[in-house]
This record gives sequence, structure tokens and C-alpha cells, in this order.
Amino acid sequence: MKRAAALAAAVVLAVLGLTACSDYGQGPDGRVVEKDKEGKSRRYLTVETPSGKRVEFRVDSDDFGSCYRGSAYPRCTEVDR
Repeated sequence: MKRAAALAAAVVLAVLGLTACSDYGQGPDGRVVEKDKEGKSRRYLTVETPSGKRVEFRVDSDDFGSCYRGSAYPRCTEVDR
């Protein structure tokens, strides 16, 4: 019984450790239409999907810096208009 409880605790700690260090999930494919910063560490992109829906999501500083308005997310390459 103690062994099962110790194993369960180890699994929970491992999962928490991995999620704490992981980057933010990837947003939907689309064209970047807006970039926002809140404070020093929160960065958001808003993309317009091919269906016309606008979705805002949090990104890390690398994605925020490499994506610009008009680029195609997630690759952040230029889009023909």
C-alpha cells in the first residue's frame, strides 16, 4: 500500500514538474492580426482563422518576437494579401 501511494505521488510530482516547465500550447493556424503585451511576461497573439474567426492566445517571447502582423501563424511567414 505504501509503495502504491509513493508511486502515485511520484507520478503527480513528475506531471506537475513537466507542465510547469512546458511552453504554451500552439494556437490555431491563421493570419496574425494583433499582438498584445501585459506587463513584462504575458504576451498574446490574435489570429484570424481561414473561417474568419478571431482567436487570442498566450505565446512565449520567442513566438511573440518572430511573429508580426500579417504573418501566417504558426510558421510566422509572410502572407500574400
